[in-house]
Amino acid sequence: MTLPLLGPSFTTCIFMSLTNGLKVFDIILALTKGGPGGSTYSATLQIYKVAFTDNNYGKGSAEAIIYFLVVLVITQLVLKGMSRKEVDL
Repeated sequence: MTLPLLGPSFTTCIFMSLTNGLKVFDIILALTKGGPGGSTYSATLQIYKVAFTDNNYGKGSAEAIIYFLVVLVITQLVLKGMSRKEVDL
């Protein structure tokens, strides 16, 4: 069974889920601050701790730029892969 007209909807849902998963920070910080033994530690929490807890703003901003580039590449790959499966009207 194929659902060709739902391709744009699937692309939007996957893109939104991907970006929300990558930018999760506030929930982790508010609830566990990295969790027991670092089990809920994320890249965004690492950037925050380096920049604001350790007062190393240069390293924190460098990590944030690298994280931005990684997210940009992942997002572009997902969007390119999903656009191939869409049907043009």
